[in-house]
Formats: sequence, structure tokens, C-alpha cells
Amino acid sequence: MAQTSGLALERLLEDKDSARSILIIDSVQQSGNPLLLNFAGRAAQDQPLVVLCTETSPKSILKSISNHQNANITFYDAYSNPNGWNSTVPTDQLLDGKHKCHTVSQLSDLKPLVKALVEQTQAHKRCTVIIDSLAPLLFAAYDHCYQLVRSLASLATDDRRVIVMHHADISYARATAMHAPSLVESLQRLCSVTIQVEAPPQTDTSNMEHLTGFKAVDQFSYMNTNSNNTTAVAKIMWKRKSGKVLHEINAFRCDGHGISVMTAAAQETEEDLDEDLQESAGPDPTANLSFNLTLTDEQRRAKEKVVLPYLKAQNRGTVEIESSEPTTASPPPPSSGSIYYEPDAADDFDDEDPDEDLDI
Repeated sequence: MAQTSGLALERLLEDKDSARSILIIDSVQQSGNPLLLNFAGRAAQDQPLVVLCTETSPKSILKSISNHQNANITFYDAYSNPNGWNSTVPTDQLLDGKHKCHTVSQLSDLKPLVKALVEQTQAHKRCTVIIDSLAPLLFAAYDHCYQLVRSLASLATDDRRVIVMHHADISYARATAMHAPSLVESLQRLCSVTIQVEAPPQTDTSNMEHLTGFKAVDQFSYMNTNSNNTTAVAKIMWKRKSGKVLHEINAFRCDGHGISVMTAAAQETEEDLDEDLQESAGPDPTANLSFNLTLTDEQRRAKEKVVLPYLKAQNRGTVEIESSEPTTASPPPPSSGSIYYEPDAADDFDDEDPDEDLDI
């Protein structure tokens, strides 16, 4: 797949460049669900779509995909009855009379689910596999969830994409080995693209208390005034086949018609620019020294008049001090030198027999 120009997020959404596996990292401050649904909607236009639902019902995802009547979508429903407690949920059904929906009733045992997803992926030469959230899978079966992502990532090609979403602010109680890599680092190694969704930087809140009567406090708060806004920032790390890694920051806006991608520079506020300038200036390391690192004009002239020993030897004992007054003195004659060396007994050897001095 040929590389094209443009913003990285827009190229990923349109599937213009090679991106086999995509990891979307979000938090409670900024949800990545709109971005994930936009991936699903664009992929369903021209290729089969396989969706594993763990936090969103298949009907909600199907409703968010425009023109889904002409799409080929297969759902694996791990949202309606993940523990098998509700006997009224059908095992298999058709949504809108066309799209297959398989119910996952034992989420703690992921081996049948892994096998089914792998077989469904291999059945298509070109498709997109989407997991709306890894959190329920990690709570149910931590180790098997990683194996699921690894199995799907191994099947990913230029024509098969795997897109998963992970909530970075959820901690999973699991005894891990000391110095073991974190879950996010392990997932980043598996995926070729990592998209970290963050809330836009906060604007000036100095007048908020005067206008609304509420004071903005960030300490011990999970959300702020810009959380889950229609505009978000996407920090992208894209690992190329050539070994190069692309780092790019884009901004995107969600509206009723989809997602529009823009440069992140438009989202910077004046306060952020002032802080960047202050950080770039930094403290002066030569401000509070007990000695001077610079010379005055008088000190510089006195330094230039100092006669160095090697100057006297080069000029045959005469040294001329440069002055500001013009002089007609002729330049000193060029210096010449000779090297005298007398070999001793250790240097007396025959070139024809270099081993003559050895006692054998």
C-alpha cells in the first residue's frame, strides 16, 4: 500500500497506508469511543467487519454505522450475557435480518472465542476486526486476553486490520513478576499504531468563578471542564515497515456527520505558548558564579600582550608586541629547525635480519 501525504489520523481513518493493528488508548477524561465508531463506519463501507462487543451493545454499534443495510458485519456479543446468567438471551440471532450476532455466554473461558474470531478473520481476504474494549476481557481472563490480541495481530496484514481499545486509567489486580513490562507496553509492542486520545488543554479559567460561581479545581478530580468534549487530541505513534517510527499529534472534532481531523497547533492556547517560551529560556547557569567567565576590553588587550615561550623560540629570541600604532618594522624571518638523533646500542640492528638479537 503506497504511502500518501496528509495528517496521520486521516490516513488511518481512510485506510490509505499500511496499518495492520491499531491500539486506541483512552481514559475517563476523554473517551475514544467516537473515534472507534468512526473507524468501524468507514471500514464497513467497502469491506467485511467483525466486531467483538464487550462494553457496547451490538444494536448501538449498528445504529452508529450509516448505511449499515449494505454492509457485511458479524458481531460477537460479550455484552448482553457475559456470565451466562440470563437465559432469555438467544445464542445466535440476526440483527436487522442480515447481520449475524453470536452471543458469548462464558467470558472467563476465552479459548472458544479466540478460535471463533481467528476462523472468522481467516475466512476473509480483506476485513477489519474491532474490539470495543479490553477491560471486561482483562477482568475475566487476564492472560487469555493478551493471547487473543496476539493471535489477531498475527493474522493482520495490509488487507486485514485489527483495532482494539484500552482504558489506560483502569488498574487490574493481578500479581505480576517484578520488572515485568506493563500491559500498555506489551500491547504497544504487538500493535503497529498507537493512538492515545486525550482531552484538549484547558483554557483560561480565571473568570469562571466570577461568572458561574464555581471554582475550577484540578486536584483529586478525574474530569475537568474540557473532559469528553467534542474536540480531542490524538497522539499517534506509527511503526513503519522500514523500521522508522512516526510521532504526530493531531486534533479531531466529533459532530453529527462524523469526525474532522485538524492539526494540533490550532488547539494550543496562549498560556501554553507562554509556558513553552519560559521553559525554553530556562535559568542562566552563569548567573551566580564567584568568578567572571567574560573579559573586559582592558583585560583582553593585556592578555594579547603576554609573551608566550614558544613565540620567543619561533622568532629566534625576538618578540614583537602588536600595537594599535602603525609600524614599518619588517616581519621576522621564517624559523627553521633540525632534529638530531644518535642511536644507542638498543637501536643497532640489521635491517636484513631483524631477529639477529634474539637468543634461541
